[in-house]
Amino acid sequence: MLLNDEKELNKIKDFIEFFRYKNRPIQTSMQNILYFWHEAKSEFLFDMFPKGKLIVSKEIEIKAPRDMLKETIEKLPVYHEISSILGGDIKMKQPDTGLETLIGLLNLIDVNNIIENRFMARGTLTVYLKNGKPYNIVNGTKIMKALKKILESYGFEDLYRRFESEVTQIIGTSKFDGHLCLSIHPLDYLTASVNERDWSSCLDWRKDEGYARGAITMMNSPNIVVGYLTSDNMEMFDWNNKKWRQFFYVGKEGIFPIKGYPYDSSELSNLCLEGLYAMCPNKENLKRAEEFSPIKHDYQFITFTMFNDLSEGLIHDFYYNPDAKSKYCIVLDDGADECLSCGQIDVFDGDEVFCVDCENIVRCAECDEIIDLDYDSHFVADYGDDCQNYYCEYCTGDYSPCEHCGEEVPSFYRSLVVLDDKNETRAEVCEKCYNAYAYVLNGKTYFPADKINF
Repeated sequence: MLLNDEKELNKIKDFIEFFRYKNRPIQTSMQNILYFWHEAKSEFLFDMFPKGKLIVSKEIEIKAPRDMLKETIEKLPVYHEISSILGGDIKMKQPDTGLETLIGLLNLIDVNNIIENRFMARGTLTVYLKNGKPYNIVNGTKIMKALKKILESYGFEDLYRRFESEVTQIIGTSKFDGHLCLSIHPLDYLTASVNERDWSSCLDWRKDEGYARGAITMMNSPNIVVGYLTSDNMEMFDWNNKKWRQFFYVGKEGIFPIKGYPYDSSELSNLCLEGLYAMCPNKENLKRAEEFSPIKHDYQFITFTMFNDLSEGLIHDFYYNPDAKSKYCIVLDDGADECLSCGQIDVFDGDEVFCVDCENIVRCAECDEIIDLDYDSHFVADYGDDCQNYYCEYCTGDYSPCEHCGEEVPSFYRSLVVLDDKNETRAEVCEKCYNAYAYVLNGKTYFPADKINF
């Protein structure tokens, strides 16, 4: 059981302190911090998952989601070259150089059209080739065929061949593979948008302006399960590195997928949906509705503190219980909005994940002594970029002069830097002088020799 697993509890604690609290300590036991999570999942999700398991997974390999293909193609330099040529030189060779012509030409390079290899537009687009002859493109025309004819007529054969080759490779070989997981593990809620794959959301704990507490209320909800795809662990923290993630509401009313990140993928969503349905104890009462079923418009989802992506409506297949009394208006059961330092609930002033009382409680960077910033003597070493170290009064007694300005500062507050680029002599300077004169070259930090005065 997780609450008795010291290794797992320490991992959760490390994540909280590393990603959000910085030097702020967790002031209660991890059992207390996870009390609301345990109570919520005990309602039925613990029983729904295989005994003793918080995560179930299987290996999959599917075609990459459309949004992923779009993003990959849009990053190609050759894509932007062709867009520029169509909207520039070729547009200016047309009898009408107005906005309508520009829109029509750029529709040829629309990524959705490229992925489908089909021109999708109302009416006919007429493009004049270099020889002056009109070339009519109708709805359904193969995009690559049209692009080839136009670009080759203006002398861009090599550019077209490069574009065709790169696009064909992306569409033909791009795939999503890895372990598809369903989880009620606390860390999978807290890391819902923490990854090393260049995507994020408002739940990202690394964002000061985000909504990190939303991940906590999801964690403490009796109805929310995390679905995700991963194939490796993060380097910055020993937990899975999510390629894709989606929350699911699971309750007596049915199983409903919430918006996916960083892409919406019907295939991944449906695989998770089938996995949840297979584990669901009341599946005999559930009926499946497809993504385009008109019944989806009958459902309204209401929440309070939990972030409600379902407010946008159901965009994937789902299971519903036609006999559920509350089937048309589902109130998402928000989990406890707790402070992850002291465990108290509903004590917030802002979007932080620690409460007002815990905001001023920090740990000494030298001896780990607890410091109350309002009452205890302390010293703050500010290194910029929201990086601060706090030191208690017992660890600030060893003072030495900065080797540039001579100011007496605590020894732990001085930065060791390479003196110059000809040898490895080192100098000790204060943070103010470090920021003023130190520079980085070839991965090393240097301090000008002529600035050393002591």
